Amino acid sequence: MVALRSPLDIHRGEPFMLLAQVFPTGNPPTAPTPFLHLDEPIVLLSGDRMPRVQPEASLVLDERIAAGMSMLFQGVVLSPATANGWVAVTHGHEVRVR
Repeated sequence: MVALRSPLDIHRGEPFMLLAQVFPTGNPPTAPTPFLHLDEPIVLLSGDRMPRVQPEASLVLDERIAAGMSMLFQGVVLSPATANGWVAVTHGHEVRVR
């Protein structure tokens, strides 16, 4: 299961997305910005209000990914409560398939 959470519910109620990208392991995407680690993301989950309770912001992936591939996940929230007053992103989280 992949879940997107807001620590201490700081961004609860704000628009959010959970993004992902599949790529060959060892050949990560070249990101367009320093903080967004995906260059051709797909939206796995999105909503106009970050929920407080799981599993409303989670999903179970049942897709088959070939050996030697990786999937990179990254969360994005649009919120005036962020340091820049606009957007916050999570670190990229890579899952490698062997």
